Amino acid sequence: MAIFKNLIISSVLATLAAAAPIQKRIAPNPNLHVALPLYSYPLAGVWDPTYNTIASNPSTTFDVIINPSSGPGSYPPESDYLSGVHKLQTYSNVNVYAYVRTGFTERSVSDVADDINTYKKWTTELNTPLAGFFVDEAPNTVGDGNSNVNYMKDVHSSIGSSFQTWTNPGSTVDAAFYDYADTVTAFETDYSTWVDPARTAIPWDLHSKTSVMIMRYDGAASGAADQAKVLIERGFKSGFVWGNEDYQEFSQAWATFSDSCAQHAGSYRV
Repeated sequence: MAIFKNLIISSVLATLAAAAPIQKRIAPNPNLHVALPLYSYPLAGVWDPTYNTIASNPSTTFDVIINPSSGPGSYPPESDYLSGVHKLQTYSNVNVYAYVRTGFTERSVSDVADDINTYKKWTTELNTPLAGFFVDEAPNTVGDGNSNVNYMKDVHSSIGSSFQTWTNPGSTVDAAFYDYADTVTAFETDYSTWVDPARTAIPWDLHSKTSVMIMRYDGAASGAADQAKVLIERGFKSGFVWGNEDYQEFSQAWATFSDSCAQHAGSYRV
């Protein structure tokens, strides 16, 4: 009877496993990058808190998104804006990404490519090397006949292999989109949604190419610090915690998160 009972239990467990396979967790990432949408204009002193946070955390890599005018704006950029970017690039732990937008595929690929090519002239003509491009307003569904995936494939081709492609659908997307990006922001919304167990989870096997942007955090500083540990433990590529400020303001929650990354990363580095 015991043998028969054990066989039944084993059969039930095997059926459950086949019906709902458990996702395998990946290793922590102590080299979590801190993302930063730096959408303000570098008037005197405005970017100083950002410079100070970067300088205070030399072992942490910062992926900084610059956005002159919802894209590159006019060429060449104004000299004081370019000076601010050049100062960012004096820090060896900074990667600078240029902002472009797709309008959720409403903009033509050729228009997006024009913005990309304008920024590329920063590299070739203005001695302002860029790590890559941050493609905002990216689609979050594959579209009819994979039309949206093909659109992002064409954008990726316009960027080329010499630059990183970082896309921002802002929510969990089909794995096919990851084929045409080095980084995908699969979460960009408020903290209450991030901690909601009912939200759509980001598949574990995509964490190493995923960025998480946690917005509208208004809790204690310790909570922002704790999220640095969470993102490291879950093996995400990059992320941040932001307060109630918009992206044209400095966020103290972001600074706290940044300071905490190095502290928590030490627990996982050999």
